[in-house]
Amino acid sequence: MALRVLHVISDRERRGAQLFAVALSKQLNQLGHQSTVKALVRDRDVDGDAQGSQLDLPAFGQSRFSIRGIRALRQAMTEVDVTVAHGSTTVLATAMAKNQYRLREADSETPISPVVIRQIGDTFAWADSAGKRARLKWAYRRAAAVVALSDLAKQRLSDGFALDDASTAVIPNGIEISTYSAVTNDERLHAKATFDLANKCTIAYVGALSHEKGVDVLLDAIAELPEVHRVALLAAGDGPARASLTEQSERLGIDVRFVGQLGDVRPVLAAADLFVLPSRTESMPAALVEAGAAGLACVATRVGSVSEIVNHEVNGLLVAPDDAGQLAAAIAALADDPTQRSAMGGAGERLAQRYSIERLAHDWVDALTEAAQQ
Repeated sequence: MALRVLHVISDRERRGAQLFAVALSKQLNQLGHQSTVKALVRDRDVDGDAQGSQLDLPAFGQSRFSIRGIRALRQAMTEVDVTVAHGSTTVLATAMAKNQYRLREADSETPISPVVIRQIGDTFAWADSAGKRARLKWAYRRAAAVVALSDLAKQRLSDGFALDDASTAVIPNGIEISTYSAVTNDERLHAKATFDLANKCTIAYVGALSHEKGVDVLLDAIAELPEVHRVALLAAGDGPARASLTEQSERLGIDVRFVGQLGDVRPVLAAADLFVLPSRTESMPAALVEAGAAGLACVATRVGSVSEIVNHEVNGLLVAPDDAGQLAAAIAALADDPTQRSAMGGAGERLAQRYSIERLAHDWVDALTEAAQQ
């Protein structure tokens, strides 16, 4: 049967969970379902330097847990067969809407769709207090189903929130593989010129500029490289640590280009010789899948389910988190060996196929159909 699906995202920023929701919704529509995406909040206007950095999507309100916004969310949830909460604040918001929290009795007269929670990131890293975890447990245990990104994530959620094993599925992260491809040497040279990176071994980073992403460790690692003057970091993303990271890069005297939040990161990947994700905590980051699909060798930390994406010495190298020395050694090994980078990049392209959103959408249809029947 054709499903009516509502995907709820926290905001309209172009970050992993939001982009996945849009891509999944697109695939569900192509499979004959009626799927829409809506954000809890609009956030800032898109103009000036922010042009193209936000998704063009409707929003429920001006703040994530306002009574007006929760009431609008509840109304939308009555008009579909199933609602998907894409992690973060959407987990609590959809639980509040479904369970009539802070709403008038009159708001509860119409049947409301079941909720499927999609786990994103490391839930227990950002839910870092007993109060936050208690609220999340309340929400998770009221969901019709939970979709974890990996077996490890499923086990952690089951242990942390006492979830029923039968109600938790595992569907890995995914991207639109067809939109990524490896570039030729001439295309890479042209992309480097766009960023004024000619004759530089270019490291790409895509992600938030925040403590948990470990970009400060990456900057320290670059400063330790024997030929640091030949290396540049191209960092796409924004966040609360941008000012301190800018100051750190200037103090270290290294070449770092912070290009901000981009509507399309493919030009950054095209200009890169390798990709580095130095996170202190992760779940199953789409950025690594994108880098692999773009034919880049990857250096990443052994956290979360990263090792499911990066096979050590196959499509990249894995190092311990928070260890600038190990990270520098791994970067230097690949920077000095273009043959190895090319071989790992080719392996990354092949391995990335397992994370095709086009294929994973069928698993999602099965999970959503089962939840809608509850």
